[in-house]
Amino acid sequence: MVFHIPVSSRLAAFVQVVALFDMPVSVAADRLIIPDGRPTMLINLNDCLSTIQGLDFPMKQFTMLVMGAHTMPVPYQLGTPARFVYIRFHPFGFNTLLGLKGSELIDRVVDVADLHRESYRSLLNRIIAEPTDTGRISRVMEWLEGRAARARMPHELVINACSLIQKTEGCRPIGELCGTYNNYKQVQRKFEHHVGLNAKLYARMVRFEAMMEVIRQQPQVDWFDLIARFDLHDQSHLIKEFRQFAGETPTSFLESGIEKFV
Repeated sequence: MVFHIPVSSRLAAFVQVVALFDMPVSVAADRLIIPDGRPTMLINLNDCLSTIQGLDFPMKQFTMLVMGAHTMPVPYQLGTPARFVYIRFHPFGFNTLLGLKGSELIDRVVDVADLHRESYRSLLNRIIAEPTDTGRISRVMEWLEGRAARARMPHELVINACSLIQKTEGCRPIGELCGTYNNYKQVQRKFEHHVGLNAKLYARMVRFEAMMEVIRQQPQVDWFDLIARFDLHDQSHLIKEFRQFAGETPTSFLESGIEKFV
């Protein structure tokens, strides 16, 4: 089961979703995380071990990990039963809250303790002191709120570019979104500084995520309809995107079962 946790307007400038995942034994399995250009923080609330590619140790109770934006799918395996907090940030959100460069977390899975040890220890002590998961989640939200109160938002060009890419499902050329040539160069430079990805690659990820949503709703999807809807050049372009972001061809992707991908 998934329980969504309310996010304040101030925190919503950095965080897209906060949720509690409570997974029974029956759903535990090997999965692949599709890259979407957004950092994700995971906090394990029980003593069930889970693993994720790029991490040298399993997630023990109260382990706090952050997955930076990935450019390839990431395998992970949930322990059984799994109970964890999932925090999905805007592309610049986590880096801005912790004062990191955008490129610092690209294609990495990192223990928060290695990024901000003093702040992490304080949060961990408060989490451990709480007798309930509700209290633990409250301490995490307070920690994020405190970081948000002190954080400086990235340049408005970055915020606007992220918003426009999302609204257009990544289908509009970046140059069209920027207007002038000088604006285009400035957006690319500032986007890479704050997000760690170039804006074009992020737009491709957003487009692929939108394609995934269509396939979830219409498993018998017509590939040529998908090519036309998402402004792809041809079938080879579609295959290239699937190989990049799912690690498989469109056909093998459906054969594997879309539930394998998250």
